[in-house]
Amino acid sequence: MRLRRAARPASGRRRWIAGLLLLPGLLGLLAYTLADTAPVAAFETARQALGQARATEAERYAPEPWQQAQARWQEALRHWQQENRRWFILRNYDAARQAAGEAARLGEAATRRARHARDSLAWHATLTLALLRDQLDSLQAGLSRLSHRPRWQTTLATAHARLVRGEAALERKDFLAAAEAAAAAQAVVQQVGQALEQTVTQYLARLPLWRRWHDDTVAWSARHRAPAIVVDKMAHRLYLYEAGRLRHTFDAELGPNWMGPKRHEGDLSTPEGQYRVVRKRGAGETIYHRALDLDYPNAADRQRFLEARRRGTLPPHARIGGNIEIHGEGGRGADWTRGCIALANADMERLFELVPTGTPVTIVGALEVPAFARIGAPPPGHFPAAGRPSAGNLP
Repeated sequence: MRLRRAARPASGRRRWIAGLLLLPGLLGLLAYTLADTAPVAAFETARQALGQARATEAERYAPEPWQQAQARWQEALRHWQQENRRWFILRNYDAARQAAGEAARLGEAATRRARHARDSLAWHATLTLALLRDQLDSLQAGLSRLSHRPRWQTTLATAHARLVRGEAALERKDFLAAAEAAAAAQAVVQQVGQALEQTVTQYLARLPLWRRWHDDTVAWSARHRAPAIVVDKMAHRLYLYEAGRLRHTFDAELGPNWMGPKRHEGDLSTPEGQYRVVRKRGAGETIYHRALDLDYPNAADRQRFLEARRRGTLPPHARIGGNIEIHGEGGRGADWTRGCIALANADMERLFELVPTGTPVTIVGALEVPAFARIGAPPPGHFPAAGRPSAGNLP
C-alpha cells in the first residue's frame, strides 16, 4: 500500500503568498525612504527672505544683491523642476537646496543693504532739501532787489519746482526720488550761484573805492559837524550821518538797472559818485512829494561819458542826462525810478527836514558782499572786511 505525503497546512501557504505580495511594497517603501526629499523648508525660507527684500524695495535701493538673489532663486526653481521630472528614487535636490539657501542669504543681504540705503537717503534728502529751501529763500529775497533778476529768477523757478517734487517724494517716503530731485535742484542752485558769483565779483571790483568814499563822507560830516548822506545801492539803504555818527537808516528804491554806474540818459541806472544837494523841492514843487536835487552830472560823470563816447561804447545819439534826485513816493518794494533814489513819503519828510542845501551825497555800489550772494560767492577773505554801518553805530 502506497503512502501519501502529508499535506502542507493551508495557513502556511497563505503566509507565503502574502509575503510575495508585500515584497514590492516593502521594496517601494525602502526606495522611498532612501530617496531624496523635496527641499520645501529651504524654499520657504528663501521665499520669505525674498518677500522681505521686496517689501524694503531692495530692487531700487539694493539692486545688485537683489538681482543676485533673484538669479539664485530662479536657479533653485530650475533644479527642482528638473529633479521632479526624474524617477523619484533617482532624484537629488542638493543643487536646488544649495541654490535656495544662497537665494535666502542674498535676500537677507539685500534687505539689510536696502534698509541702510533708505535710511542714508532719507537723512541726506531731508538735510539737502532743508538747506536748499533756505538757500532758495535767501536767493529769492536777494535777487528780488537785483537788476537782471528775471533771468536768474526764471532759472531759480526750475530749482524750486524740483525742490517741491523732492519734498513731495520725501513726504511719501520715496527717498530715492527725493534724493534725485534734491540733487537736480542743487545743481541749478549752484549754477545760479556761480553766475551770481561772477556778476557780484565783477560788480564789487570797486568796493575799496566805494568804502573810501564812504569813509571820506563820514569824516567830512564829523569834521564839519554837519549832515551827510551815503546811499548803498546793493543794500538799498540810505544812511544819514550827523557829526560823523549814523543817525537814520531808510529803505531806498533805485532805477531797475542800478548795478553799475550810470552811462547815459534813459539807461534806468542810478549813478555812482560823490554829489551834493543843490536844491530842495517842497510840497507842490515836485510830483514825488518832496525832492532833493543832486548835481548830477558832475565833472567826473562828464569825463566818463566823453571817454565812453570816444571808445564807441555808447548808443549813437546818447546824452548824459540829468535830473537825478532823492525823492518820495517810494515804499513800493521794487526798483522803478529812472535813476533817482526814492524813499517812502514819511522817510522823505524826515530827511527833508534834516538836510540843508549843500549836503554831501555819496552813492556807492556796495559796502559789503550781500549775504544772499555768498551761496556762490568767493570764500571769506576774498573781499576786505565789511564796512557797512551797523546798528551799533546808532545813538
